[in-house]
Amino acid sequence: AGNGYTFASGSLYAKYQFTDIFSLAGRASYLHNSDEGSTLLAATSPINSGRGTTDLWSYTLTAGFNLLENLLVRAEYRVDAGNDVVGVNGDDLAHTVAFQAVYTF
Repeated sequence: AGNGYTFASGSLYAKYQFTDIFSLAGRASYLHNSDEGSTLLAATSPINSGRGTTDLWSYTLTAGFNLLENLLVRAEYRVDAGNDVVGVNGDDLAHTVAFQAVYTF
């Protein structure tokens, strides 16, 4: 429609394997959108950028357990923060807790 916008994103990842069974991983992400009036959905956090600029920061911590040769179990916590994040009860943060089992065959 002839409107210019900027969309940028970046992430940093780190993982440390403490033992053959246990690992701990962290991830930090940043997302920027400057398209006035657009709606952006980033991961689990709905954002309405009616002010023209949206910035979102996301932090994730994951504990991994290699229980069997082909079975990985993970517990993960994620928090999203930023302008116009839709949280619960007026909270400006969106929290996610997940438990995952990955079977490789």
